[in-house]
Amino acid sequence: MPTTATDAFGALLYSAQRGFRFERMPILRRRALGLAGVREVGAFEAHRLPSEGRGNLGLYRIDYAGISVFQKITTNTREFRMAKVLASAGESASHPRVLLCATRGPILHIFQEFVGEECRPVSPEVYATLASDFSAVATRVLGQVAPKDRLTWMESLSTPAFVAKLAQRTGLHADQLRRGLSDAMSQPRAVVHNDLHSSNIRQRNDDTPVAIDFGGVGWSLQGAEYYRLLPKQLTDDSKLEMFEETTAIAARLLGQSVEEVRRAAYLAAAARHARFARLRRDKAREEQALICAARAL
Repeated sequence: MPTTATDAFGALLYSAQRGFRFERMPILRRRALGLAGVREVGAFEAHRLPSEGRGNLGLYRIDYAGISVFQKITTNTREFRMAKVLASAGESASHPRVLLCATRGPILHIFQEFVGEECRPVSPEVYATLASDFSAVATRVLGQVAPKDRLTWMESLSTPAFVAKLAQRTGLHADQLRRGLSDAMSQPRAVVHNDLHSSNIRQRNDDTPVAIDFGGVGWSLQGAEYYRLLPKQLTDDSKLEMFEETTAIAARLLGQSVEEVRRAAYLAAAARHARFARLRRDKAREEQALICAARAL
């Protein structure tokens, strides 16, 4: 079900503004199979897959004649808009090909290349290369439509209340912290995946890794996506080998310093913790926000 009523209302409004089309599901699925390469579509099979995530109403694998198509039924208009742009852009090595985006009443449907259900661990080299390649494509193709809310989250770290708590924690003067945060926010920006955890990395039949799920894609600091390699509870004893090795490779690929990439990742983690701390009045998340922000500075 939708994560929030806002998602459902947004999808309803989006569909209504575009004529509230209501095509039969079999027609949409046949069209998607045709776009995937099936010349004459007969009786296909639809298999429901486990689903989770914001706005997800159902995930399906549509099979016919040895060709499979992935279908996502959602109320996430943000992801739907970006999927439409990616469909127009064509194939990419870093994400599944988007075949068709359609509205069916108030519900949104995304059909794309099926890249398997198995999640396998990837090396730091593979992770960094995929994140970098995806960001390069997304910045070029989605730059005009990608949201900027993650940058707004980061900018909120400069509020007087948060800076005061950070000053108390670090022993640094508030003005010094504000300058540090301002310097960090001046780093290069890019459209990044923002949710590149292990479940969102799949492999094609030739073992090429691709990034799935476009729901979190948006503008951020370049390198911010590596916050996903940090533990949810960061402590002085946390093991950061994967994070450190991957960000070192990413810095080389991006032509940035390792410090810049890691600072972007720590700020992204701090901003995410701070946002959920405010929404849920969660002191533990606020503490994590302060820990991550202190490491960024």
